[in-house]
Amino acid sequence: MRLSKYTIVYGNYLFNTATLSVLKVGNLVIEAIKSDDIDKMPEQIREALLREGYLVEDSFDEHAYVEFRLRTKRYDTRSLSVTYIPGYKCNFACTYCYASLQVHNRPLDERPSDNLGNLLDWLSKQLTTIQPRVLDFSFHGGEPLMYAKYMIKVARAVSKLGERRGAYVGYNVVTNGSLLSPNLYRRLQEIDINKFLITVDGPPPVHDIRRVNKDNTSTYNKILDNALNVLANGGTIIMSTNIDSQNKNSITELLDNLSKKGFGQYPNFRFVAAAVLRGPGSELLPHFDKYPPLDLKEFARVKVEAYRYAAQKGIRTSYPFGIGLCSLKMPNAYIIDSNDNIYKCTTLVGHSESWVGTLSEDMETLSRRVSQLDMAEPWAKNERCQQCIYLPMCVGSCPQQAMLKLPQTPFPHGIWCPKEFLDEYVPAMLKVLDERNTLFPELAKID
Repeated sequence: MRLSKYTIVYGNYLFNTATLSVLKVGNLVIEAIKSDDIDKMPEQIREALLREGYLVEDSFDEHAYVEFRLRTKRYDTRSLSVTYIPGYKCNFACTYCYASLQVHNRPLDERPSDNLGNLLDWLSKQLTTIQPRVLDFSFHGGEPLMYAKYMIKVARAVSKLGERRGAYVGYNVVTNGSLLSPNLYRRLQEIDINKFLITVDGPPPVHDIRRVNKDNTSTYNKILDNALNVLANGGTIIMSTNIDSQNKNSITELLDNLSKKGFGQYPNFRFVAAAVLRGPGSELLPHFDKYPPLDLKEFARVKVEAYRYAAQKGIRTSYPFGIGLCSLKMPNAYIIDSNDNIYKCTTLVGHSESWVGTLSEDMETLSRRVSQLDMAEPWAKNERCQQCIYLPMCVGSCPQQAMLKLPQTPFPHGIWCPKEFLDEYVPAMLKVLDERNTLFPELAKID
């Protein structure tokens, strides 16, 4: 029996990057690991650590295990994920948003087509072929709530289709939150749309200059009031803060405000710290020249501190570790717009690299194009990745970022290595996660 090559030991914490499990252990276990004498541990403890993946048998092939786990997750047919863009119109003009005319090659305020019939036909074929238990259906934009009436029409039809095909339909909406009024939320609740991913970038003086309303009015208080109404009426809010060099020092003030407004009292609230990264067309935005993205190490420190401070203020945070299997790496995940286009990457909607077809094309043609992205698997061909302790939770990281940083490498065969971030982030976050789970024991059970 030996320590898994994917087990990180930091202080009295063990973290396995293959199983994403975290465990706080006593000095006896740590001493046995450091002295490379696993037999020093009591047999009961050894068996428990073996069961959780921290230890493995001497002959165990960990590479095969990681490949098996990744393939099992990637090709799992129990769920189908669809992100639907009802239109590209948006009532915000966020300073770092590169979803511009140059990116999509179309006016962002154009009226969308009503392609519900085509969408339902395509979904019916997918549900018949894959026979998933769950259809994860997300509304994205633009600002999808600008198309609320159409959204409701789509959701009602999709729910009926899911019921006929024996698939549970779960909804979420990625929204700036400004239009999520109590009246609209009541209407969305009636069709089981209860989960919203919104963004607030700091306290009012910071947020209101980054996430700009096109009518030049403040959006901060309206968004928070709308979010509190959702939470008070049984809904779920995931609040993300997009961090760069402009707002990195204002996150604690935002968390102070969230605490004072009572967000900590709601079990269905989660805070998430995300990074602002460059994207296609971002070179056209003055924001990135004035406020460049943080380097990987600095963002790791800012994110860890944000989660630590959130715990101190009684604010629940999302689980801080995950496997990097995005929609592009999952064959049963698609992004579809109201013009019938199908893509495989949310941040590359409107770009040929991510386009795989249209709703009217036959399934075999779509599958052939998807295979060219899905089967690239650059991490499986890269020796550095194969030897990396973070491979199971990184999986070659973000293909979009690799495309920007390695333009000479055909998409999606490049690798954007976040090891610098993970080396800084993972050990520090283990203690923060333990503090979070101590304050909110129900989250430890969920994780």
